[in-house]
Amino acid sequence: MSAASLSPAERNALSRVESADVREAARVRLAAHGVELDAGAGADRDNS
Repeated sequence: MSAASLSPAERNALSRVESADVREAARVRLAAHGVELDAGAGADRDNS
């Protein structure tokens, strides 16, 4: 199935799933280096 055959709603849902997968993969890679991320923390947030 190509992306062109998906409805806008299906493309949006797929984008959310892919984004979640990318965020999780990044979290795992960072955790391997001892960096812990809060689930709701933004990139510009200071957690100190």
